[in-house]
Amino acid sequence: MDAFPEIVFKALSERPFQLLDLARKLPEGGFTWQPYPSVKSIRAILVHMLGAEEFWVEYVLRGQPRTERDPAAFPSPATLEEVWRPVRERTVAYLRGLGEEELARRHPLPWNQAERLTGQEIAWHVVTHEFHHKGQVCTRLAMLGVEVPDLDIF
Repeated sequence: MDAFPEIVFKALSERPFQLLDLARKLPEGGFTWQPYPSVKSIRAILVHMLGAEEFWVEYVLRGQPRTERDPAAFPSPATLEEVWRPVRERTVAYLRGLGEEELARRHPLPWNQAERLTGQEIAWHVVTHEFHHKGQVCTRLAMLGVEVPDLDIF
């Protein structure tokens, strides 16, 4: 059983880097601009997306040490891509290789060991979480004058 249709793997392989390419078109200060003090910047959202991917795939599913990411460590889209690209390549390879046993295996949630999700549920959360935040990034890009193409799944 495949965890995802091929079109999802294609989107996972491309989307973050399409967003980072668009962020390179931002005016000075646009990467860290906040539309309101309590609303995250494009940089903060993108770093959150990277962090969530690492949390769910590396830490929860693969049992690797937890990684914490500070948005300030990424002054530009290029610096974020340097870190994110190899993480995304590992994520896609891992998700492509998930077999039925791994998809069905239940993993405890770090904040509630009694609650468990299957590998497939967690993998789908990674996908839907990214698409949710993609919309936030695209909205901010457009607010700052960047023409945003259709980045839907197909």
